[in-house]
Parts: sequence; C-alpha cells; structure tokens
Amino acid sequence: MTDYDVIVIGGGLLGCFAARNLTRYRLSCALLEEQSDICTGISRTNTAVIYGSQDNMPGTLKADLCKRASDGFDGLCGDLGVEFHRCGSLMLCFGDGGLKKLERCLSRGNENGVKGLRIIERDEILALEPNINPLV
Repeated sequence: MTDYDVIVIGGGLLGCFAARNLTRYRLSCALLEEQSDICTGISRTNTAVIYGSQDNMPGTLKADLCKRASDGFDGLCGDLGVEFHRCGSLMLCFGDGGLKKLERCLSRGNENGVKGLRIIERDEILALEPNINPLV
C-alpha cells in the first residue's frame, strides 16, 4: 500500500487537470479512474472549443474563470507539447433579434477582456466559411 498526500477520484478532464496542478506542489498525487483509460466518459465528447467568455455576464465568477482558462490555454498546450492554434469562431445571427444578441455578446466580451471580437458583415462571413448558405 502506497501513501499519497492527495488522491483525485475521477480521470475525466477536470480530474486530470486537478491532478496535474496538484503536482506543482511537493505532493504525492494519485489519480483513480474506474474505466480502463482516462477521459473516456463525458470528457471524450469535448468539442475542443476554447470558450473566451464573450457571452458571460461581466463581473461574475464564470466570466472570470472562462477568461482566465482561455488565456492560459496557449501555455498549457506548450507545457504538454500539444499543438494548438487559435482559429476563432463565427457566431451567426438572423434578423434584428439576432443582431441585438451579437451586439450584447460583443459588449460583454469587451467588458470581460476578450480580445479579437468584432461583428463582421455577410460577405466576409461567406469568404471565411463558404459552406454557410448564401441565401440566408
């Protein structure tokens, strides 16, 4: 029987992340997972989208944590030797209600310190993503 300072139960994304961070301290750490491999549960279906906090209410813990996590992803991938490229994302809207939603996201994102947000017009969207229906 081995003694550990910390035992993390669950080898999903959050369990692995917790165990990795705990190893920064002089702690002996074990990770327990009931499956035959780590990240085989819901973590396996991760969409790989790094959420930048553009839609979170400014000043909330969720906004702060999402922004900090997004900002730290480049360093994390570098530490782990994982290739990572920020390719951005498109949020589309249709009609006046959709534009108001985009404007709210832009405002919240700016308030939360998210970099690179902007509203673009139809022609630029079609140039960036030709598979979007040009008739909409």
